[in-house]
Amino acid sequence: MERGWTGDGASPFDAAELERAVFERVFGYLAVPGVKIPHFTDDPAMTEAVIDHVREAWRPQEFRIWRRRNAAQEFAVEAMIRTGRESAYGGSGPTRGIAVCRAALFLAANPARKGQRSA
Repeated sequence: MERGWTGDGASPFDAAELERAVFERVFGYLAVPGVKIPHFTDDPAMTEAVIDHVREAWRPQEFRIWRRRNAAQEFAVEAMIRTGRESAYGGSGPTRGIAVCRAALFLAANPARKGQRSA
């Protein structure tokens, strides 16, 4: 089974770098340096745009988002995108936006996803 998770929810991250990567890899637009890009990680409407785009572009079999307690008894958010019977891509983070963006980036970075779509 092919699986992958990005981020553990506790490690620091650069929100601007994550948002630029989502803009370029998930949506397929080049982000020119100096140009403002959408805030996917902290704007609920932008997070929904990522979810809608993943559902439309990749047509996953399942897209789940849930909260869990981590080892420090703080809440973390998990996102999982299942593209095939044996393929799942996930991300975690302190917010829903970060978890969704990390999962979407992992999906977009995997070249085998197109073959797994119809499985």
